[in-house]
Amino acid sequence: GGMLIDEGRDPAEDTVAAATEPKAARLRVDEVVWREVGEDLVVLELATSTYLTLNGSAKLLWTGLADGATTPELAASLTVAYGITADQADADTEAFLSSLIERRLLETDG
Repeated sequence: GGMLIDEGRDPAEDTVAAATEPKAARLRVDEVVWREVGEDLVVLELATSTYLTLNGSAKLLWTGLADGATTPELAASLTVAYGITADQADADTEAFLSSLIERRLLETDG
């Protein structure tokens, strides 16, 4: 009887499925440095020597991204922190991610 091996499953399929999960967006941590200044998060874009000041929801989303949160997790953190609807949180999160992509501060899979 060896039932230890489930021959119907190809382990490689798992990795494919995982890759099509929520798109992972990662900060390009080698492109920026940031630190908290009071209530704000000050981000320095190294390539352009540009300072960005993030506060409120933008700060929350940035720190979430830095911790490796997925897009749905980022949106959920906004609903918890600000009591907004999931739709609003999704829209805010997408807008924030889009602005980072425009600045080439975000790398996305796929």
